[in-house]
Amino acid sequence: MATFSNPDGMPKQLGLYSHVASSRATNIISIAGQIGVNLDGTLPLTMSGQMDNIFTYFGAALRSHEMTYDHIIQMTTYVTGREHIAPFYEHRATLYPGLFSTEAYPPNTLLIIDGLVLPEAIIEISAIAAA
Repeated sequence: MATFSNPDGMPKQLGLYSHVASSRATNIISIAGQIGVNLDGTLPLTMSGQMDNIFTYFGAALRSHEMTYDHIIQMTTYVTGREHIAPFYEHRATLYPGLFSTEAYPPNTLLIIDGLVLPEAIIEISAIAAA
């Protein structure tokens, strides 16, 4: 698993993440960017619905390699507008405590983009995990 830190000389984080992840792992997986589509192909129209699906799919990917959410060492998040940042932060604050075993969360880069592959998708997240 990774060790997370916020070294001296770096600014305070703007959300629930750490600045640095360190791991001596030999098993590394990269999870492709996931949008919050349901298994039947429909798409929830809320941030919480899309995020719940994304992290459910992360769980499946992690379990397939005998890993947990605690093995995630990096995430990249894309939202389709500034208006989605607050709902992202709010749902992340309720979601993360049930997924991760500590409050030391992996580094996350948050990007605002013009759109995603499905026009109704408002968030996509990719992840790297190591064990």
